[in-house]
Amino acid sequence: MDWLIEFIRAIGRGLAQPTLYWFILLLIVSAYLRRKNDRKQFGVKVKQPLIEAGHTVFLSLVAGLILSILCVLLGITFSYPLAILLSSIFILLSLANQFGLLSPSYTLGVFFLIMILHPTIIEWFEWEGLDVFQSISLISISLLIGVFLFVESWLLLHKKGSNDFPEQIRSKRGKHVGQQRVKRLAIVPFFTLVPAGAIESFAEWWPIWQVNGDSYGLMIVPFLIGTEHVFRSMLPKEGRTWIGKRIIGLAVLILACSAGAFVYQPLIYVAVAIAFIGRIMISLRFRYLDRKNVRYFQPGGEGLLVLDVLPNTPAEDFELEPGERIMKVNGQPIHDESSFYQALQQNRTYGKLQIKNISGEIRFAERSLYEGEHHELGVLFLKNESISVDEQKVETSSI
Repeated sequence: MDWLIEFIRAIGRGLAQPTLYWFILLLIVSAYLRRKNDRKQFGVKVKQPLIEAGHTVFLSLVAGLILSILCVLLGITFSYPLAILLSSIFILLSLANQFGLLSPSYTLGVFFLIMILHPTIIEWFEWEGLDVFQSISLISISLLIGVFLFVESWLLLHKKGSNDFPEQIRSKRGKHVGQQRVKRLAIVPFFTLVPAGAIESFAEWWPIWQVNGDSYGLMIVPFLIGTEHVFRSMLPKEGRTWIGKRIIGLAVLILACSAGAFVYQPLIYVAVAIAFIGRIMISLRFRYLDRKNVRYFQPGGEGLLVLDVLPNTPAEDFELEPGERIMKVNGQPIHDESSFYQALQQNRTYGKLQIKNISGEIRFAERSLYEGEHHELGVLFLKNESISVDEQKVETSSI
């Protein structure tokens, strides 16, 4: 009965935190800005709203369950003020709508730094007798960083559905070029202990870390994880894999240092420093490699390069993917958007495409066409016409 009561209280404590509502607001704002840019660049809405968090529910539930078991068994505790502090860090780091700043290396890195400096901060502001930074061990923060980095890598490596976002910009030479952006956001709710509650220790070994007494309560802590990268010279699948594998390696190294901290405590600081600096270095290294090579999505070459496809259109049935080239339509060679459209018009009820895939192999796809479907099958190409200065978009990338 005590566990049931605390379970109900945990839900209430979780809903009292602003993280969940900020998560929803972030998705709404991101969808609005993306839709605005899509109509400006392509004239249509490219992706569905809230797709940044698409296919993350299963991940959130599994990760939350695993973390809840670890936190309750080990005795990792949060206080409500600490949960509010963590929510404040999420909000501040995401104000620029850059989901990459919501990597656990950054959010928990800042959280760890505040925990280290809080005695000085309290003394500086003369907050005598007031210490809201209670009931959490530093080693538990480094452990959480390592676990949540695995979740971030999953956001990159697991691709289900169309959740990469095409962008068309103006290069420094004045040409239209394309790029793909991965921008994903997930919220992982997990149970943790809070000091003082209806639950008492039921075994000598529980909890492993005893903090502030012998009774505990439960609280849900919603944790935001985001990732964002721009792919210029790499296809999204290749870029995701490059970054994701290195984040996994970083997570393993952090967990190893955290485990060593049980024997040699200063390794806690080493683990958090590696997490923060290592995540920055992964992003910087990828950006360097991506900018060093020739852009993948640019005018020229044989056939017509596919930048992306619209959901629920014939292009999906043709199984077209970004980076492939359409060589022929209904037997006619094509070289630009105009010839592509003219070839389609010769047979409005049937379409047969000759496609060169990413590996350079030729494949064929055919399908019946119906009235009311997208006039260009739902394929997005680079613009051929010039655009005004107001329409130019500055090339940006995010860490």
